[in-house]
Amino acid sequence: MKFTPWFPPEIKPVHVGVYQVWNSRIYAYWNGKKWGWAMRSVNEANCLRITNGADQFKTWRGLAEKPD
Repeated sequence: MKFTPWFPPEIKPVHVGVYQVWNSRIYAYWNGKKWGWAMRSVNEANCLRITNGADQFKTWRGLAEKPD
């Protein structure tokens, strides 16, 4: 699986979905406007997609290609 480079918090993702955040194996859901809570798994982050996390200043990276 290929990932994008890490992006600074000032640059927001173009696509809605779960992203790896904070230069670690932590994940958060981006709803197109705000980040959800940071969680330890992709599934946990996806489950909390209807919430807004307290920290909206996250470095992030995503998949460099569409998953199969």
